[in-house]
Amino acid sequence: MNAVRHPQVSRRSGFTLLEAAICSLLVGLVFVGALRCVGATITGRMDNVDRARAMLLAQHLASEIHTQAYTEPSGSWWFGTDSGESTNNRMTLDDVDDYSGLSETPPKNMLGTTAKNGDGWTRSVQVWYVDRDDPDAFTIFDQGVKRIVVTVSRDGQTLAQLVTLKCDL
Repeated sequence: MNAVRHPQVSRRSGFTLLEAAICSLLVGLVFVGALRCVGATITGRMDNVDRARAMLLAQHLASEIHTQAYTEPSGSWWFGTDSGESTNNRMTLDDVDDYSGLSETPPKNMLGTTAKNGDGWTRSVQVWYVDRDDPDAFTIFDQGVKRIVVTVSRDGQTLAQLVTLKCDL
């Protein structure tokens, strides 16, 4: 008996061009997603560092302001800088309300030395009389409490705002 021979069917092994293209597309999408995730993480960390630095800059200036007298030592009733005082030279400031309206870009220390890596940073101060019983209520007359707001921003974006009170004891 003669055996009937059937032609052999060859099985292919490997990827087709279409399968390779689909794999490349999927790997590319996963790679792009991973890069976006890493980028968002780095940006978030940088934002946190900037906010922490802004708060330190605000605390530093608020501490300096709180070392000053509540009222003008000379007895002047004038709110803000008096004759001979200037926010350009903080060594001349001698009471809390002298700092009202101070704005410096970049931030400086009391001696006028610019903060390291201070480009783009701005620090400003506002001081108001407030009601002794409600520090959120501004008044035009001194009731023995001044509200001090130190704002720190970078490139126009506010990153920290510190509100403190100074009382006339």
